[in-house]
Amino acid sequence: MKQWSKENPKAPLMEQKRTAIVAAARRAFLESGYSQTSMDGIAEAAEVSVKTIYRHFENKDELFSAVMQAVCGDNGIPSGEQNGARSDGWRGRVSQSCALG
Repeated sequence: MKQWSKENPKAPLMEQKRTAIVAAARRAFLESGYSQTSMDGIAEAAEVSVKTIYRHFENKDELFSAVMQAVCGDNGIPSGEQNGARSDGWRGRVSQSCALG
């Protein structure tokens, strides 16, 4: 994942765009699956250009990894399952993926 210096005046905007890209990618991966999700579709949903996505992520695999990290958090447990609560559906599968690392 590419990083920008905190001193860079565009850093807050770049972080905002990265967050929008990851959120759009998460929705797209959930709705369509990995193989059916296109970078063009993610760009459109995030309201950025495809070029902007590639400024943040080398490829679709790296973007998917960022989505998984966002879902799993720093501790490897999906959001909403940290206090022993377990969600149904995809979140359960993500929980297993997060635990496997």
